Amino acid sequence: MNTDATLPDAGPLATGHIATQTGDYVAIVNGRTPLVDYIAQYANLLPLVVEPVLSALDSSVASITLVMCVLSAIGLLAVYGVFREVARSAWIALILYLPFVALSLFPWNDEGPFREFNGNYFGVLPGRYVGPFLLAWLCALSMRRRVPLWALYGSAGLVVINNAEFGGAALIALTAALLAGRDRSSERRSRLGRAVGEATVGLLGAVVITCAVILIRSGELPDPGLLTYFNSLFLRDSFGLVPMPALGLHWALYATHAGALALAAVRFARGDADRTLTAMLAFAGAFGLGSGMYFLGRSVQFQLMLLFPAWALSLALLAWTAAGLLIAAAGDPVRLRRLLLPASAALIGFGVMVSTLDRLPAPWRQVERLADGGPGLPGNAARERYVEANASDGERVLILGTAMDHRLAERAGVVNVSPWNGITALITPNEAELALDALEDEGGSMVFEVVSKVPEQPGLSIEMPEVADLLRERGYTLEDEDSASALRRWRSTSARR
Repeated sequence: MNTDATLPDAGPLATGHIATQTGDYVAIVNGRTPLVDYIAQYANLLPLVVEPVLSALDSSVASITLVMCVLSAIGLLAVYGVFREVARSAWIALILYLPFVALSLFPWNDEGPFREFNGNYFGVLPGRYVGPFLLAWLCALSMRRRVPLWALYGSAGLVVINNAEFGGAALIALTAALLAGRDRSSERRSRLGRAVGEATVGLLGAVVITCAVILIRSGELPDPGLLTYFNSLFLRDSFGLVPMPALGLHWALYATHAGALALAAVRFARGDADRTLTAMLAFAGAFGLGSGMYFLGRSVQFQLMLLFPAWALSLALLAWTAAGLLIAAAGDPVRLRRLLLPASAALIGFGVMVSTLDRLPAPWRQVERLADGGPGLPGNAARERYVEANASDGERVLILGTAMDHRLAERAGVVNVSPWNGITALITPNEAELALDALEDEGGSMVFEVVSKVPEQPGLSIEMPEVADLLRERGYTLEDEDSASALRRWRSTSARR
């Protein structure tokens, strides 16, 4: 958790990322609708689910990060549910789960109580992982209990719509798991056809539910092209992409996922009785390889660490399988020799997970960090006052470059029409053009920004002098520059109304 006071001390990466990634959630509170007039970078549906809570709590950083932590905890606990179904023992599941959590939340940077890790990189936890992990749990339940296929694929459809990047990998993983874990004793062509029909109904149901919710909220149907807007943008413009090194830890992740998938295939071919374990090995391996595409384009260290939760799931399942095989092979020297190398690799990997337990933070140190407070985000109060003083209540304006600009608008009593979660989304001139188009389409004429020159007051701002050129080309004139907030106010006299 963080508060408005502690956010500047969250870490050089975490501070900016928290402000940006929570933009998807605060924009919904400020009246934007994902897939219509807002292009989410991390999550489309989760913000709609938690919007009533954030609205009631004034979108404070404390309330936002608390909601993020609760959603992340739900996703992580779903993995405990997976282990519980696989091991059929609450205690064994806990033994698998604690190292899983420790590796999933391994810090990139750790200075006393101040940590940067997947736990405060909300783009992955909860944005990308909560859906796939809940889907994995539902899949595990379906192996031992009757869960309708349409419900599984309906859930998978919602996961894809929430985040197409990891959701697509989860959909593939679900299909692989159901195929690997199916009951082969009752296979019939008619059964296969019925399964395809149920899966199709489930996916269509997810689309219908999403369309209905968004139509009721905005009066418009969602634009499916916005699901992959940022993926296409990053690939098309090679934004932030870094070549993958020939050697590195990433090969251990890919080998682990490939091993889980191969083991699931072997168990399926042999007709092993424990269908739940077979299915979850297939799910973990397929999801791990699919989500591993995240590292292929931008191959940097912390990007790889964002994949640790998927890696930890595969490692834990492989270790549990290896332990069971070694116990079953006791007294058979030939079989033991065949198992020794792969089983040792799996158990050593699990040992690495266990060793990360000592990096879990002491809860009392986190309480002290929150209680001690901090300087708060500089300039925010002054910016809220300036916007409120220069715009009418409920007016459509465009705010660019401030920390949590949609929250600034909400507290100033205006609507920020920006379709972006922050200034870092302005990757090409086209994104700035779309923001101005949104302003004019909604009858607005005023722009507040802090990016067209270096601000005198420090803050979470980026210098983009091209914005001033673009504004002038579109017929905007600079009316005022506030020294207290560093905001520059532009107005157009030709905005469409």
